[in-house]
Amino acid sequence: MCKDARVTSPRPNRRTTPGRTPSTGRAPASGGGPHAGAEAFTGRFHGGGPERVAEGFHASVGAVPGRRSETAGPGSTGPTAVNGPRGFTGASEGGGGHSRLAALDLLRFLAALSVMAFHYCIAFASVWGARPATLLPAMAHIAPLGILGVELFFVISGFVILMSVWGRGLRQFAVSRFVRLYPAYWLSLAAVALLYGLTDAKALDPKLSLGDYLINATMAQRAFPGVYDAVGVYWSLWAELRFYILMAIFLLIGITLRRAQVLMVIWLAAAALTYGTANKWLDMFLMPQYAPYFVAGMAFFLIYRHRDWFAWILVMAALPLAIRESVDKVGRRVKLVGHDAMPVGDTAVIIAVIVIFVLVALVASGALGWMRWRGLILLGGLTYPLYLLHSTVAVALIPALRDSMPPGAVLALTAATSIVAAFLVYRLVERPLQRALRPRLEGLLGVRRGRRAAKGPQANNADSAVTVW
Repeated sequence: MCKDARVTSPRPNRRTTPGRTPSTGRAPASGGGPHAGAEAFTGRFHGGGPERVAEGFHASVGAVPGRRSETAGPGSTGPTAVNGPRGFTGASEGGGGHSRLAALDLLRFLAALSVMAFHYCIAFASVWGARPATLLPAMAHIAPLGILGVELFFVISGFVILMSVWGRGLRQFAVSRFVRLYPAYWLSLAAVALLYGLTDAKALDPKLSLGDYLINATMAQRAFPGVYDAVGVYWSLWAELRFYILMAIFLLIGITLRRAQVLMVIWLAAAALTYGTANKWLDMFLMPQYAPYFVAGMAFFLIYRHRDWFAWILVMAALPLAIRESVDKVGRRVKLVGHDAMPVGDTAVIIAVIVIFVLVALVASGALGWMRWRGLILLGGLTYPLYLLHSTVAVALIPALRDSMPPGAVLALTAATSIVAAFLVYRLVERPLQRALRPRLEGLLGVRRGRRAAKGPQANNADSAVTVW
């Protein structure tokens, strides 16, 4: 969901060879670009019950920078990352020959499944016509933690977005984010409009006008007072866009290891001081609820790419702030709908947040490098369309099936249909449109592929298929 210039101290007795940097003796690394997003329970819901609260998230994490030992062959769009860090699959989502961290693909897919489980088994009372926790008691005590799948997405987003902008030009970054986010998003928006426009579906109906749908097409609808999300999960994309803006500004300033550390310290401190603020501008730009997760993800990338010891300090500083946010978020939800509808306690939330940090730490440290199954790339590719479509599939299927089938069977069939729909969108819509749009947009904006898109010795514009959703 980048090109990474290694910012390391010169090592003595390292011989410099042609094509390798004097400081490290290694060739410049290549990378990719992702997208991710985020915002938690805000109380913005309408036209239904508490189950309308949007809790979910999109993102796809693909290629990550690898150590390059040779250049790409004919027809390739950039250097081929070979002999990369442990955990690279040697394949890419976009087919450009760039490697991916397969473990991140798996984590993204698990995050999407957890969000879907939370919605289907806890939140969607109006879809089921009854309290889901009562209908599906076997899921009642684990599914509530699926609300934190969003937080896992945030951490992954911080990791991959920093990787994506490192050494990349602004226009190249903008193109990569646009082609990753918008094609599947517009398809999901059209599906929602058709569902409520052509059928008698009532559950989760946003009751939007044509103008509201058009504003939703910008993905910035939350910047417009009185305009609601067409689908509850869209709330996260607005936070993701704000994170992209922050990273784009950082890119214009110039990214180095030291500057990244300074940015993360300032952002984390500002988030801690402004948490719970009533100032909408501070909340909009600083995102104090979710900054700890983004910062932690960025720190994990520095650990992964640079083995930066200071990044571990940032992770440990972000962890208690992240726990505070998640405990507050889940607590508000429990208070809103009642413990019977959301049977989860603070201890379980704290453990879940720690597990999130530990899982991504394992990826950053290389401990999950043994995960190289190529099928994980496909699972990672399904994440974003699954995130976008699972609510619409539930509204279309569950009311039609709930009176004729056991709840467990309805749940299984609906989840399976959502995954199949995500696969079809990924294969037949997302990937073809990305391949068609990317070169055209790059040509329109003057993005040069296979050359340095940014100036300076740390620039490298290999364009890989990293995606956070």
